[in-house]
Amino acid sequence: GSPIQCAETCFIGKCYTEELGCTCTAFLCMKN
Repeated sequence: GSPIQCAETCFIGKCYTEELGCTCTAFLCMKN
């Protein structure tokens, strides 16, 4: 399936929830 969008957008290519498995993809933070 598709990645789940996290609760934030990216800020300068970084996600605040990266430690929870979220990564920056096309200005959105997605859980992979």
